[in-house]
Amino acid sequence: MERLPRCLSAPLARLAVVGAVVGAVLALPGQARADEFLDRVNAAYAKVGKDRRSDLVILPVMAKMEAPQRILADPLRAALLTPESKLWPDAIRWVTSKPQIDVIESIKTATGEDAWRNAWAFAQPYGANAVDPEMVASGLYTELGENPTLSLADFKYLEAIRNAEVLCHIEATRLLAEGKGDDAIKLMVSWSFLARQIADRQFLVEKKLGTEMLIRALQRLRDLCFTDMRSGKPSISPEVLRDTNYARFEAVRTVMNLTRLELPTGDYEAARQVVARAFTPGAKANRAEFSRLMARAGAGTRPMRLFSESAKWDSIYALHADTTATRKRVDDVFGDWARRWSVRPFDLLLKIPTDYSRLDKVQYASLDLMLGNLGDMFPLRDQLRVELSGTRVSLAMYGFFRKSGSWPREVSAPQPTFIRTLDRDPFSRRDAEFGFFVPGRENVFSFDGKKVADTIQGTRKPEDAPQLHTVRLFVKIPGLPDVNFDVPLRPDTCVLFSAGPDGAGSAMTVATQMVEDSKGDYLIWPPELSLVRKHLADTNRLP
Repeated sequence: MERLPRCLSAPLARLAVVGAVVGAVLALPGQARADEFLDRVNAAYAKVGKDRRSDLVILPVMAKMEAPQRILADPLRAALLTPESKLWPDAIRWVTSKPQIDVIESIKTATGEDAWRNAWAFAQPYGANAVDPEMVASGLYTELGENPTLSLADFKYLEAIRNAEVLCHIEATRLLAEGKGDDAIKLMVSWSFLARQIADRQFLVEKKLGTEMLIRALQRLRDLCFTDMRSGKPSISPEVLRDTNYARFEAVRTVMNLTRLELPTGDYEAARQVVARAFTPGAKANRAEFSRLMARAGAGTRPMRLFSESAKWDSIYALHADTTATRKRVDDVFGDWARRWSVRPFDLLLKIPTDYSRLDKVQYASLDLMLGNLGDMFPLRDQLRVELSGTRVSLAMYGFFRKSGSWPREVSAPQPTFIRTLDRDPFSRRDAEFGFFVPGRENVFSFDGKKVADTIQGTRKPEDAPQLHTVRLFVKIPGLPDVNFDVPLRPDTCVLFSAGPDGAGSAMTVATQMVEDSKGDYLIWPPELSLVRKHLADTNRLP
């Protein structure tokens, strides 16, 4: 497979020609204009060979897949499920049925290549006219309407991908419970590769879902290891943990190199297409076309909202900016997001208000609808960075533990046996190692240049360090109020943590994870998912 074209991998480079291209496109008739934007989005997949298109392998099989029970359809619920749950017999019947077995095998096939240059890609183009009629009949494609309109994209295939995520989480639990820990790890790694493929798609809806699925897959890998450690009969081998780090999750050459995760460009092309269709060069928008297009985009997949949306956009028309100003703002807003995407978490650029935040939300209401939510990707990418780096180190730590029977003395000890290059903490302002200690084993341990015995709760003395270490964990659980609870940690586990989004580091007394505007660290091991499962079980809320 050839490398994907620059239109997918380098949004900043594309901005250099935006003005000339948009100016030329505005002069074209309506149907030709639509093709220009759609062709540019689909060009990203034109050179992907059929022998490396995962969509051609998995979607025909997913078309025959049985949907999970509604109560099992949430991926977090599926990940938290245990063999002791009342739902387990129904879950097992579903997982072990042939249509679902075939889906799992197709995922393994379509994620078998590690190196990014030869990796599989989910390369289904957008629009019914660009895919096989059989796929349209199955409903697993992206609908753009009769006159293909990017802003109206309905990603019909994503529901099948969500069901496959549920399937992989339950199957991983089944495999581990049956003493097939290596198979459970391999399956979750395969799923993480498919999630990565969805995260490489061109629209925010796809990229956001793919990133969220990948984060859950990484969390689940650590959860499987922790559950294995607590089982009394561990079945995850040190060799599989080493191979995962050295081959599948290797930091540079594999698809898990996050420097290749780009800002979605499909929404940008959708906004440009709206300007080309609904706005008259040198004047304002065409009122009828503007109201029609924006109402349909605002209604999305909810047709009953078309009437209210149409009235809303008809009233906005008179206040909306003209063609030239709107076109410029499209480029400015996306260009600003693209520049911010290229910098590290604590770069001063990120402290400057975004072009989007300074927009008049009435005068540029169309941009608010099309481009404003691209900012949602930034905290997700930050979390993905720390999850991937933390998972690599965690797998190395557990591999060391499985081989030696004890936790390492320092965070770098498993290198190079279980990890080639030790990941640094993505949230550390000083590019420091992850925080690491074993409760009660050392009198003093350090993190980011601080002596933890001097900083824990502000009072602890070195001679007191052997006491149990307690962490207050703050988490957000969909469907439940925000949860916080104490986690007493004993010497039978290690503690691995990041400085967290604030970059400060507080010696792991408070884990606020990604809670916005909070002071605290990011707990990696023990895994959040394992701790949440126990907390829900203790409070009789586990599925």
